[in-house]
Amino acid sequence: MYVTRSSLIEDPGLLISHKWKNFSTYKGIPMIVHQTWKDRNVPEVWWAAQKTWRIRKCGKMEITYLFWDDLMLRKFMSDTFPWFIETYDSYPFDIQRVDVARYFLLYCFGGIYSDLDIACRQNAIDKILNSLSASQGIVLMETNPSGISNDLMIAAKHHPFMGYVISGLISAKRNYIIPFFTVMLTTGSIYLTRKDQFYNIQSQILHINNSLYGHKYFVHFKGGSWHGSDAKVLWLLYTNLKNRVSVSLFFKMFFLTFLFAFTLIIVKAVKRKRRYIMG
Repeated sequence: MYVTRSSLIEDPGLLISHKWKNFSTYKGIPMIVHQTWKDRNVPEVWWAAQKTWRIRKCGKMEITYLFWDDLMLRKFMSDTFPWFIETYDSYPFDIQRVDVARYFLLYCFGGIYSDLDIACRQNAIDKILNSLSASQGIVLMETNPSGISNDLMIAAKHHPFMGYVISGLISAKRNYIIPFFTVMLTTGSIYLTRKDQFYNIQSQILHINNSLYGHKYFVHFKGGSWHGSDAKVLWLLYTNLKNRVSVSLFFKMFFLTFLFAFTLIIVKAVKRKRRYIMG
């Protein structure tokens, strides 16, 4: 099933009306796939990956495909979570709004969220959901080099973990000077990883290891569409270090942390010097 954009724009409350309350579920997970892009013009490089979600089924159950552009997400957030809209609008980067919208979508509707650069292999969803125990209502993907990815998540509707993720967004909002770290620490994968680490009912969460997430169940196309020059430099340094030197994960993470801290120190020193000169 494919829900049209026009129906949502004309009636943004459509998806939370009575006619949408009874999505098919499998093991407590609504059979919905959410994907987002800034407008309807999805880059051609991701068409093949997107198609794998639009035709995907779970066993014999049809999965409803919901595509959200920025305008639709803004209407959804304003109408459904008005208490958060001021924070939503104040984020300096579009990707932060996209990040938080996926958490709210999964909390409100449940289902599967996937970035457009991820293709779903045949029977992957069946295998993952069949691995869920009776107490598990969240599926998170472990990523390389460490932590949890927010590129692909699965959730039961109104699951307390997604409520926990949402509840920390306002207090997490701050400026870390470097755009990459501002995004990752306030709404992105590092933020989600920390929420996962501190969630006190781990038995509710199924973690899919990176060997399954990165290779066996899904195909990853080139992504990172939001990355600025800072993220590209950091990734270049990391990949060169990984390819040239045999070092532990600890050393690689220490290197990135040191680079981040050193940059902050320099920026703060420059600000203090400017204030001193102006004074």
